[in-house]
Amino acid sequence: MTACTSTPHRRRPLSALVALLAAAALAGCKDATLGPEVQGGIEGHVVDFRTGAAVAGASVTTAPPSEAILTDGSGAFVLDGLEAGTYQVTVRKAGYSPSTVSVSVREDRVARASVLLEEDSEEAEPAPLLAAEVVEFWNVTSGDSAFVEVEYRVRNLGSVATTAYEVYFQIRVGAASYFHEEGAEGLGVGQADGGRFRTWLPQSPASAVIVDGVWSDPPGSTPADSTGGAGGAPPGR
Repeated sequence: MTACTSTPHRRRPLSALVALLAAAALAGCKDATLGPEVQGGIEGHVVDFRTGAAVAGASVTTAPPSEAILTDGSGAFVLDGLEAGTYQVTVRKAGYSPSTVSVSVREDRVARASVLLEEDSEEAEPAPLLAAEVVEFWNVTSGDSAFVEVEYRVRNLGSVATTAYEVYFQIRVGAASYFHEEGAEGLGVGQADGGRFRTWLPQSPASAVIVDGVWSDPPGSTPADSTGGAGGAPPGR
């Protein structure tokens, strides 16, 4: 009679099982993080409320902030690459009262907006209209010190040159906010100026940098949608 023998099963080491579970979890996180951004756009037209004529050269800004642009010769404007959501679109033009409309942007769709501008009841004095935006920012570490470098742009969309201006920035680090200011000399009508600065941070990294306000001499108006930028590595780095 032949005796039956059994071969004991080898147990997989616990460390190998943990490693497999961790790899699966990381793969799931990666897929969720690298998903496509949900974006759409806005196409609009600005006309005179009384005459119905197209209003060219009007400044168009949004909240939440996006690109600050001007209407073309037919009063049209286009804003691309907007995250899905609701935007307040504000249009300004010398001699008119500002006008704001609410527009809902959906994924992979272009929303339409019509904006009517009414002439001011009183002739306003010509003034600069400065639009400032953060083009890009990135975090830098050097030893135990942390810094943020910011590239920004300022444009004079008004009808009068400014002899000097200052831009005020808000830098968000976690739940805290820190402030920085940059100044420069005059900016002519229709001109744009760019700048870059580095500032020390008490902790790192910066999660957002936005324009908190603009001052000019002579005093002028500033679009309410001072814009911010996304962090990342600068070109050539």
